[in-house]
Amino acid sequence: MYGTDKNTGEYLTGIDHLRQSVADIITTPLNSRVMIRGYGCGLFDKIDAPMNGEFQARAVESIHIALTRWEPRLSLGKVEVTGHASGQLNITLTGFITQTQHPYTQTLVVRRE
Repeated sequence: MYGTDKNTGEYLTGIDHLRQSVADIITTPLNSRVMIRGYGCGLFDKIDAPMNGEFQARAVESIHIALTRWEPRLSLGKVEVTGHASGQLNITLTGFITQTQHPYTQTLVVRRE
């Protein structure tokens, strides 16, 4: 797949396009896109929950559901969510690119504001 870089407008392909797509899915609140209902991740529905083990489990579940539904190029293996008192979430994803079976790893930092 190909597209454009959201920051520069440059042509984007391959792993770079996949990484941008994954970040977009995770950081888009569920059902916030008018023309694509159901797009996004339920992570932000839990934004006011205490950052404990239950929150982490629900966050992992939300991320897994969203990426399984919206990103067929990724075969998700493991999702790790760790939080900090500052409201920052560190999300680490591992798995495989479905078409090539190459390993895939991505780390995202998301602020709970």
